[in-house]
Amino acid sequence: MDYKALYDEKRSMVLAELNAALAGVDASQVGALIDALESAEKVFFVGVGRVMLSLQAIAKRLKHLGFDTYVVGETTEPPIGEKDLLIVGSGSGSTLVPSGLAKKAKGFVAKIAHIGCIPDNPISPITDVFVRIPCKNKKAMDDVVPSKQPMTTLFEQCVLLLGGYCRRHDPGETGRRGHGGSLVWTRQSGIALFSARGYTFSNVAAKSARQICRALWFGPHTLNGSAARKSLSGVYKTAATCFENFGLRS
Repeated sequence: MDYKALYDEKRSMVLAELNAALAGVDASQVGALIDALESAEKVFFVGVGRVMLSLQAIAKRLKHLGFDTYVVGETTEPPIGEKDLLIVGSGSGSTLVPSGLAKKAKGFVAKIAHIGCIPDNPISPITDVFVRIPCKNKKAMDDVVPSKQPMTTLFEQCVLLLGGYCRRHDPGETGRRGHGGSLVWTRQSGIALFSARGYTFSNVAAKSARQICRALWFGPHTLNGSAARKSLSGVYKTAATCFENFGLRS
């Protein structure tokens, strides 16, 4: 058997399907998801089966980039609240566990983001952000991308790849030390560093603290808005001094 020819054929097929499916995603929906991620204090992920595996990979990647992420059901999962985001991965939106937990989270006034295939689904009335990936699923629709891959493989692949760019990308940002050679401080690391210089961050929102930590590494221009840059300039200078004292560049 000519395995090279077989591999090339399958590779081309998979890439063509991924390109078509991701090209069919509405960029404004992705933007809404990014905004929800950036404004949330904690981000939770829920799904089942293979989709859950894709969500777990996204949660870990975002964790490395400073987001406070949790997979529903893990032993260290904190309670969800009104400042948090639950990301549901479900093609149909009717899977029992994700849909049930989404309704429960909405009862605690959390924001709900759904990555799926069918816009009109059981959790659409409580969904704040919906990102549609046009893959085949339980309900027949005319505009779905046909796939030769088994079952819902294409959707699971797209969920994983979509999670890779569902964030505002900072130039040179590749992860923590050991995850690409760069250094992205988590909110907790940044607060600990600033506290060593006498600053108290008990009342600083998660988003603001995360912005400060990013500014330390990528520069104050990464802060959103001139007012934020001006009000945090003193903190930036002090924290930069901390970095130098610890032998790190600011």
